Amino acid sequence: MRRDYLNNPPPRRSGSKRRYWLIPAGVIVLAGIAGFFLPMPAQKAGPAPSLSHAAIMGEAEAIDGDSLRIEGVEIRLEGVDAFEYDQRCGDFACGAAAGDNLRKLVATGDVSCEPQGEDRYGRILAHCAVEGRDLGAVQVQAGLAVAYRRYSQRYVADEAAARAAKRGAWAYGFEAPEDFRHGK
Repeated sequence: MRRDYLNNPPPRRSGSKRRYWLIPAGVIVLAGIAGFFLPMPAQKAGPAPSLSHAAIMGEAEAIDGDSLRIEGVEIRLEGVDAFEYDQRCGDFACGAAAGDNLRKLVATGDVSCEPQGEDRYGRILAHCAVEGRDLGAVQVQAGLAVAYRRYSQRYVADEAAARAAKRGAWAYGFEAPEDFRHGK
């Protein structure tokens, strides 16, 4: 006679199979619950905070018309795109003039930069000033850089003023610095 185990299982024998596996499973569940409610142990100090969050100040060296270095940290002026060093705007060496102007500006005193993030090259993007003068605004107002609208609207009004007054490159006509870089 065949037995139908699905509809009529065999009777269980008492005490035949102990479920010892329940003990470790219970311990694991209790440890997980205890770990959830117990405080985390103190962690060791991690790496120093990123420079992109702390103000950067000191004597600066201009790299080009929109980049500088303070104590080995490379900083790019956020929201500004200066003419490339070898770029010409008609008869005007606008790229060299942009770099020269930033060199003169940073030579007047310590530079203070407020980081805004990092660019894809690992440089700090920052708004920088010397003696209270915003370096990005000065470069754009002089017609030696343009507002980098793709990343910021901060210097659009300064650019409009330089264009209206035909300062710097605006007096000669030019190719946008970004277009010049991509055309190389």
